[in-house]
Amino acid sequence: VHYALERVKHKTDVARAVQKLVNEGYIPEEEKEEIEVKMHQIIALPEITDFYEPKAGRQIFNEKELVVKLQVKTPAMANVSSVGTQTTATSEKVLRPDRIIIDNELITIIEYKTGIEKLEEHKRQVNEYAQALLAIDTFKDFPIQKLIVYTEDLKVERV
Repeated sequence: VHYALERVKHKTDVARAVQKLVNEGYIPEEEKEEIEVKMHQIIALPEITDFYEPKAGRQIFNEKELVVKLQVKTPAMANVSSVGTQTTATSEKVLRPDRIIIDNELITIIEYKTGIEKLEEHKRQVNEYAQALLAIDTFKDFPIQKLIVYTEDLKVERV
């Protein structure tokens, strides 16, 4: 289900997305209908159903990579000129939120979870996505709505 949701921008895309997964060999033909039904149940959840409707000016990004630069302090090499100092190294971390919706100046992040509910861990993950978006100048002042969708339980948690 999670992999199929990656391919859906609007609710009318569900059948096409599932058929593509069948054609590509990711799911067997006999599971197609069951997966479509489950996806429609997820998309119909009242807290998120509007985010699968076309809307003027709406931008939708599924599985969009966000690259975050991290500053890591490391002990300096032991030589006379740097004893007791630290150096700073930069590394990158790639984040991949399941769905980002931008409506005018409101951002909504939707994260799908298919396993058991680990709410605190999942909240940390979604908050990290939000911080990465706020670090982009274009979005720094945008309000962000954060939602976690537990697909097996058909439950939505606001963060």
